[in-house]
Order: sequence, then C-alpha cells, then structure tokens
Amino acid sequence: MGIRSFRSSSSRTAFNDAWLNACFARADVVVWDPFRDFSLDDLNSDKFMGETLRDILRLTKRGNPKRFPLAIHHAATGRAGVQKTTGWDRSSFGRNSKVLQMTARAVINVAPAKGEDNSTIIIASGKSNNAPEFSPFAAKLNFETMLYAPDEDFDLEGWKEEIGTGREARVTPKDFRELLKRGQEYEKRQLVKILDEEKGVGKTYAYRMIDEAKSRGVLRLNKVTKTYALR
Repeated sequence: MGIRSFRSSSSRTAFNDAWLNACFARADVVVWDPFRDFSLDDLNSDKFMGETLRDILRLTKRGNPKRFPLAIHHAATGRAGVQKTTGWDRSSFGRNSKVLQMTARAVINVAPAKGEDNSTIIIASGKSNNAPEFSPFAAKLNFETMLYAPDEDFDLEGWKEEIGTGREARVTPKDFRELLKRGQEYEKRQLVKILDEEKGVGKTYAYRMIDEAKSRGVLRLNKVTKTYALR
C-alpha cells in the first residue's frame, strides 16, 4: 500500500492536476497532518469545516476513487477533553466533531493516559461505519524503538474512573500515614488494595501514588523483600 503524507500547508497553492497526479500516482492513502493546516478558514465553523473536508476528499480521490484520506485532527485538551476518548461522548472527541463525524467513515480517538507525559496512550474507536467498533486499549512507548505497543497490564477501568471522577488529588502522604501501621511491611498489591478499599481509587492511580509516596520519603522500599513500610 502506498501512502502519501502532507505535513504542511506551504504547498496548498500548488494544488493543480499535474502536481496532484505526480504526488498521488502510487498512493492508496493520503495523510493530511495536521488537518488544521489545510483548512480554508476557521474549522470551528461548520461551513468551513464542511468545505475543507469536501476539498480534501475531492483532491484525494482525483484519479483514483478508491484512494482514501487520513486526517490527523486535534482534540480538546485537559481532563474534559480526555474524558471524551471513550463512552457516550466519544463521537465529540475531535474539535468541531459534529461535521467531522457526519463525513468520516471511521474515527480513532487517541489521548494521553497520564497528565504528565505521553509515554502511555489510550486508543479508542470514535466511529466505524464498515466494521464493529473495537474495544479501547492502552499502548506504551518503547523508548528504544520509539514505537507504541499494546500495554496488556494497563488498568483501563481504573483510568476511566480516575479521569471521570477527578480523584487525582484524593490520596496524599498524610493518607498513607493514617492508613498504614508503622513498622509493618506491605507488598505493593496490598497497598493497592488498601487504597482501593479505603479511598476508592483505581489500580493505575494507586500504583502512581505509591511510587510518589516513595519518592517523597513517606514510604521506604525494602529491595530484598520487595515490601514497603512507613519511614
């Protein structure tokens, strides 16, 4: 399969038959990245979003009606944006998604799993006209290959709970001192269970809070027994 990618709007004025034919001759897919750089005007406007999508479809399919476009489009940022990755609001994930959803045959939503980095991402279906929608899953970055691969151990339900309820600030170092007995050793899974039962947080968030408590000096890790205890 041939793929042609456009990553800049600098060549928009050169969209003529000869140039397009030369670019697209062997391409089965044309990637428009980022989509906003090829807009005719404000993409928040239904009118200009529709016109831009129609032009991209027309240009992509010229000379080959089976060729299809892949547009890389931005979504809303912050917790409110990430909450739309899955669930009832998944179809409104992208900016001005109303027109986008009406035109697109398939939509894939991608969002960071953590607020502080993009090493783990969530991939979910936003729409699929020609096949059943796939279940959302997490993918983790391999820093050696710089490629993402599915993360089978990721607690997706815990992540949904965390971003849906805003519980990110509910566990503090003080909570560990109140919940744990001084002098007692705990396995990590025991700490996760305690945080789940006492604070109602998901596994992903609990693991992160345990690591943070260790880095802040609230917990110490016995590297021989792999157990934690209050300092």
